[in-house]
Amino acid sequence: MEKRLAHNSRRQRATRYLRLEDLKLTSKFIAAVLLSTLLPTASFASASLAKDPRISKPNSFSDAQNCLTIDKTYGEGFSKIASSGFPRPESSIVGKTLGKILVLPINFTDYIFLDSDRTSYQNSFNSTTKFYKKISWARFNVVFEWAPKEKWIDLPHEASYYGITNNKPQQDNQLVAVEAIANADESLNLGQYEAVFIITNSFKESGGGQAFIGSNFQSKSGIVKNSMLMFGRGVSGWPNVAHELGHALFALEDLYLFQTQGGQQVKQNTKSFTAWDLMAGSTPDFSGWNKLLMGFINKNEIKCLDDSKRKIIFLSLLDLKGGTKLGVINLEPGVSVCFEAKKDYDGSIGLLIYEVNTKFDHGNGPFWGEDSLLKKGKTTEFEGTKFKVLGSSKDGVLVQIN
Repeated sequence: MEKRLAHNSRRQRATRYLRLEDLKLTSKFIAAVLLSTLLPTASFASASLAKDPRISKPNSFSDAQNCLTIDKTYGEGFSKIASSGFPRPESSIVGKTLGKILVLPINFTDYIFLDSDRTSYQNSFNSTTKFYKKISWARFNVVFEWAPKEKWIDLPHEASYYGITNNKPQQDNQLVAVEAIANADESLNLGQYEAVFIITNSFKESGGGQAFIGSNFQSKSGIVKNSMLMFGRGVSGWPNVAHELGHALFALEDLYLFQTQGGQQVKQNTKSFTAWDLMAGSTPDFSGWNKLLMGFINKNEIKCLDDSKRKIIFLSLLDLKGGTKLGVINLEPGVSVCFEAKKDYDGSIGLLIYEVNTKFDHGNGPFWGEDSLLKKGKTTEFEGTKFKVLGSSKDGVLVQIN
């Protein structure tokens, strides 16, 4: 087994910044978005591969609890409130079936929130609601409630005063959120919501988003545990909204690599994981591991491998409801190999293999793996384990693990 990557000594702040260029909206991504939002979620149907007699017996696997990878950065820096492992941070709403979001527009003295802004955001909210229902197999629903127009927030300064018209990578913009929440009308009762979503006019100078997870901002009606800010040009698209909710509601980490600032030396895992998770910014879905963190995948839907004996598993396609969704091999505390059945951009079915390494935290590469799927008849070795796809169908893949 390859030598483990060194522990990341630097911890990120309890806030994060999203730039438009970090979410690479390629033509493949756009095509996948259209398929994701327009096609209904099917259910897993028993197929011949799922009944293959070579499939390992249930008692040959370990208890799923043994593969709930511990978070090695938990309790330090950003990872107090966001992580890629277990236990889940207190800020996460995992286990709930409904997420209520208060939408709170703000006005600067030079930029007023317009009706056109509201229309753009509302369209995105509708798509985001459909997205979460689809990818959770209807196990979770998110609703957006607009604050009445007379209770939108008028901030006393121009946008430039708050620094958001000239953003830099990973810039902390919580000044806007703190001031907006502090001035919100008491009757809004902000504490009744899972998160408060602060939005601005689509001014042209810049655009970005930031989630404030577990920040506990003070309002007139009590503490606001989770909040988000989206501002400026081009950020109101539903993938950006859904991404921020991944932070604010489920304490997920960014899987794309942060840019470093001011000559700081940061230990990053520079291996790739860009194509298969919305937290990396280039697909309209979450990986199986993140769905486990979010509570969408149950423990009885994973296979935990903890010995060197050969195993054969049928993994149902992650898009479908039911069946085994995720295989996990726990390599060491905080480090696991995960594998799942995914649909490629061309519609073919294959095996996605990746590592979750919680020694690398938010923005420094806690996930890495191959960008391409392992297809039928192909074999590969990943972190000391050999994988072979014995067969594939529209419902999933039959895989052998040594």
